[in-house]
Amino acid sequence: MEQAALLKPGEPNVYNTLALIEIEQGNFTEALRLVQEALNLSPRQPYYLNNRGFIYLNQNELIKAEADINESISIDPYNAWAYRNKGILSLVKKDYKYAERLLKQALDTDPFVDKIYFYLGVAYLNNGNPDMACASFNKSEALGDRMVTDEQKRKCNTK
Repeated sequence: MEQAALLKPGEPNVYNTLALIEIEQGNFTEALRLVQEALNLSPRQPYYLNNRGFIYLNQNELIKAEADINESISIDPYNAWAYRNKGILSLVKKDYKYAERLLKQALDTDPFVDKIYFYLGVAYLNNGNPDMACASFNKSEALGDRMVTDEQKRKCNTK
């Protein structure tokens, strides 16, 4: 993958794309290095900041995650991915009402944000709305997210 960056040196999008591949593979240390390269070349690019925030979130560095995600939103208030990530951060912090609001905002901005229905289902479930949770989980499954756990499925089948 590093060869791709050598083909277009100085191109931040290449580093960011490589970082996204590393994120998908769960290689957050390498993803962080790559997205940092992108940010070195384009320091206020909101998508790169949001991606770094997501990496920090996955590394349980919540203060850094929140700072990057908030900065991304301040630069681009229509960045649905940043609202999704802020919603995930709120789920981690167990602030389910706020998470639900943020995830709905992300969905309203861009209905194709990755795994949005799964995370919204988690928020609904924790807010005591199992019907909405199950509907969201079903959409998530239909989209091929494969994130709904057996326990979450059981909660949908106990009516």
